Amino acid sequence: MKRSHLTVAAAALCACALALPSVAAAKRPDDGGAKGASARPNVITIMTDDQDFRSLGAMPKTRKLLVRRGTTFTNNVVNYPLCCPSRATYYTGQYAHNHGVLWNNWPEGGYYDFNGAETLPVWLQRAGYRTIHIGKYLNEYGTRDPYEVPRGWSEWWGGVDPSTYDYYGYTLNHNGALRTYGRAASDYSTDVYARIAKREIKDAARAKKPFFLNLAPNAPHTVAVETEAKAEGTPALPAPRDEAAAAGLEMPIYPNYNEADLSDKPALEVFYPTPFGPDVAASLERHYRGRTGSLFAVDDMVAGVHRALVRAGEAENTVIIFTSDNGWILGEHRLYDWVTQDGSASGVKYVPFEGSSRVPLIIAGPGFPEREKVKGVTVN
Repeated sequence: MKRSHLTVAAAALCACALALPSVAAAKRPDDGGAKGASARPNVITIMTDDQDFRSLGAMPKTRKLLVRRGTTFTNNVVNYPLCCPSRATYYTGQYAHNHGVLWNNWPEGGYYDFNGAETLPVWLQRAGYRTIHIGKYLNEYGTRDPYEVPRGWSEWWGGVDPSTYDYYGYTLNHNGALRTYGRAASDYSTDVYARIAKREIKDAARAKKPFFLNLAPNAPHTVAVETEAKAEGTPALPAPRDEAAAAGLEMPIYPNYNEADLSDKPALEVFYPTPFGPDVAASLERHYRGRTGSLFAVDDMVAGVHRALVRAGEAENTVIIFTSDNGWILGEHRLYDWVTQDGSASGVKYVPFEGSSRVPLIIAGPGFPEREKVKGVTVN
């Protein structure tokens, strides 16, 4: 019998939705007479794609608005460091061996192996929340029916795969209607998602009921449309305004980078018998610049969401959760992926090392202490 194992993110969301008092309750109108609804805060989750735990250094606005104002979980790990299994855990509160999504693609996993009947948005919708999704959902969503709207969502702006894995030219399903974006600077996906989020926050604030916004940019994932994300693609694309800054970034070299001695990791040594050379190193550095550069726009997104909350009068009554589905390893322990879209070396997830399994988790808002750091291990 499969039982729901509430994890920290799901537990925090449900606690916010059903229990925490609101500092703005006295000013918030009742939602259609639902008893106690006015005392419940809004909840926003911003979940990036493949963001490692060290990369918050590239996001000063996020650190100012969330880290200083909230609680940082410094040892947050994911149950299964791969996109779809990890996101399925987030939506169900179950470990991967219980929800059964064991890979990114069908039949072992993917959207069409996911049971969406009892999930976080369904629960929150039952509790009287307006539920909004913008961006990436689960791998392979939309490949069979791009018009489908999954259960539990009041407003649906889902990225249709495989177009989700580009920063331009992608298709969004808005409540069953499709729109494909172009390749102009204004079509950059993170910025488009941010603009949609601001409109949805404004509309939700007028709806006189608490809302849950699930905002899922594809940054800093590789551009992997050609492989349908079944293999890593070319480096992530920064927004045009950030290209010059990204090009000048220098990749940090950690002590375990291109590790000289893997005798304590014999399972890895079989696949990586010798340290890699300059060609691999140069490719990994290109990925680092693309990944980090793409996070600059996510940083702007966080700031834009906060501004929208302030303007809507909801900033003091909204919990914001910032996290990622899994991390990424760039050369640590000699690890890199050579089976890629263009044959160039790319990063690695899926493995149980810290760079792959440890991700950011920051929660700010009513009920969460400011400038707090929780060092105990938490899980998605």
